[in-house]
Amino acid sequence: MARLRQPVGKSSTGLDENVAAVLAVSVVVSGLVFLLIERKSAFVRFHAIQSLVFFGVVILLGLVVGAVPFLPGFISTVASMIALAVWVVLLVQTYRGSWLELPVIGPFARRRAMVADE
Repeated sequence: MARLRQPVGKSSTGLDENVAAVLAVSVVVSGLVFLLIERKSAFVRFHAIQSLVFFGVVILLGLVVGAVPFLPGFISTVASMIALAVWVVLLVQTYRGSWLELPVIGPFARRRAMVADE
């Protein structure tokens, strides 16, 4: 469930929290980078962890679907479009300051980011 808050202050990277979090969500590698360098902002760490797990699941599903010869290309296309839509929603909501939790992945990321429930 999305919880809105206005990110206040700067992350330990010197960027505004929402900007750092959007950069962490934008590319797989940047999520790992922000997870490793961010020490202060639970908001940034949460989004970095969630994006890493999300992209990991998407990549694994893509490998599985690609390895099964009898699954039509239509399934792969639909799955890719859904993943793209979820990614765009994550980018927008993260920039707006939302703690948008994806099912299963979000609670896992919240625990790992050591974010207390509000």
